[in-house]
Amino acid sequence: PDNSTVDLNISSTIEYSKENWDDERKVHLEGEGFFKVEKGNKFTVDTDHGTIEVLGTEFNIRSRQKITEVICYEGKVRVTDLSGESTILTQGMATKITDGLMETDWTPPVSGDADWKNGASSFHAAPFANVVEELENQYKITVDLKTDMQDKVYYGAFPHDNLEQALQMVVNPYALKYTIKSDSVVVIE
Repeated sequence: PDNSTVDLNISSTIEYSKENWDDERKVHLEGEGFFKVEKGNKFTVDTDHGTIEVLGTEFNIRSRQKITEVICYEGKVRVTDLSGESTILTQGMATKITDGLMETDWTPPVSGDADWKNGASSFHAAPFANVVEELENQYKITVDLKTDMQDKVYYGAFPHDNLEQALQMVVNPYALKYTIKSDSVVVIE
């Protein structure tokens, strides 16, 4: 209602109350969104893992599984985890909340715009399960993971327009193999 905008990544939703908007600019995010917030009263984004309070204008939030990642592109945002710990991010800064608690040592490279808006998903020390989930979301597939990758983290990216290339970029660093079983099922072993 205030001309703020959010671009939502695939499999993402926001909810807000139109009736209370003038009193409380608050949205709930499931998934990933890039926000451009108009000046005005406090603007808050709730996720299952924490709260992001806008003190500026442009930022990206990815909130999937047990992790919320916040990158500030312009202005300032305050990020608060479920324990109440908070930090203020300014342009080029990022933070991650895992299992409801802030991680202070997560520093991904920050480009001029959210990578997913340019047709790719990128990850910095992401649990392998989160990378697989993003593959499933972007390509509308189910991945049958036949190997234990529980303790593995992924550094890299994959494109949203070429499944073969995306799979190669995800499995090659671990010497895994994949098989495309159908339009909707991929096996990784």
